[in-house]
Amino acid sequence: MIGQPTKGKFLLVGRSIPKEAGGTMIIIKRLLENFSGDEVVVMGRSPYPPNILDNESKLHYSVIEIPFPHWKGFRIWRLLSIPLGIILGVFAILTKKIRVIVGFYPDMGSLSIAYFLSVITGKPLLCYFCDLYAENQKKGFHLWWANWLQPRVFKRAVKVFSVTDGMQLFYKETYGFDVVSLPTAINGTLPTDFKTLPVNGKFIIGYSGSIIKDRIDPMQALTAAIADNDHFEFRMFTPQSEGFLRKNKLWYKNTTRLFCSSRKELIEELSKCHLLYLPLTFKVGGDSNSVPQLATCFGTKCYEYFLSARPILSHCPEEYFTSSFFSENDCGYTLGSMEREQILDKLKEIEINYPTQGRAYVKNAIIVSKRFNGEKLAATFTDAINEAIIS
Repeated sequence: MIGQPTKGKFLLVGRSIPKEAGGTMIIIKRLLENFSGDEVVVMGRSPYPPNILDNESKLHYSVIEIPFPHWKGFRIWRLLSIPLGIILGVFAILTKKIRVIVGFYPDMGSLSIAYFLSVITGKPLLCYFCDLYAENQKKGFHLWWANWLQPRVFKRAVKVFSVTDGMQLFYKETYGFDVVSLPTAINGTLPTDFKTLPVNGKFIIGYSGSIIKDRIDPMQALTAAIADNDHFEFRMFTPQSEGFLRKNKLWYKNTTRLFCSSRKELIEELSKCHLLYLPLTFKVGGDSNSVPQLATCFGTKCYEYFLSARPILSHCPEEYFTSSFFSENDCGYTLGSMEREQILDKLKEIEINYPTQGRAYVKNAIIVSKRFNGEKLAATFTDAINEAIIS
């Protein structure tokens, strides 16, 4: 580790090994950039091939890959991966001198594996929640399993981490349960000298990341609102294909799509945009996540947005943690409506005040970003590992 090292090696169990473009894998990858290969072993399922970050595929720590076919019915395969993960995990603990087990959620498979490994081997357990778990399940086996597993994880874990302050507050208010907020790490130097882009002809709006059900409806509203206006260009940096974008009504004549396989390339492309877009669904129920989940989450893409030094537009209900983060810290624009006229009015307002207000928001965002310093967050994580070892 860059600072004080851990007193022993820990096994981190995640959904996939961190070679994949996805929120949880990025959180893991950024955190582990602050640890040496002598401190950690990572176990997870095989990454989804189209989403592999080719240019960032070299990992400096040992990886145990749970074979996983990416076929239809993948939720069944996710269940079947649990016993294999337990077998591989026990072997790793015995042969690699593992002292602590760390389970990551969102993935019931990885959280289950970490829990059972701790029970079987007696090794201390730490858990890191990137999303709410039991509160976000709707029915059937997954709800039953979550209600069985979550209280046992909370009881067994030496320490529990949440990825946002919103989740930390939710756990405290709902269960009276103290967790440690440990957001996604920003490693490297934050920008200090930046200029907003001149608006010469087109006003470019950028979006980075996978496009999932909890982001589609505001994205559809925004792209439809600007579809017939050549002054705007909407650039999506996503692993999803053009066919997917067309099918989901996100592809218009002023839309472009590019997948960046390295963080450096992504930040360079984002810095060519005037405004960076952060949507979160206005819909709840049905296939969408629960209100508590939506109200407490914070997009992993924000951290690349901060590093690109461009103003951010948060598009979601105003009562959500994401919106309040930007308004309370005065570090980004917020939009709490999907109505076409209100979207266009907000974009007009942004463009008129862009040279002054946009720059002010970027300056404040960089100041706020210091709380996500990777070395400081890794030190907090290291303290928890060491406390678990000596407890």
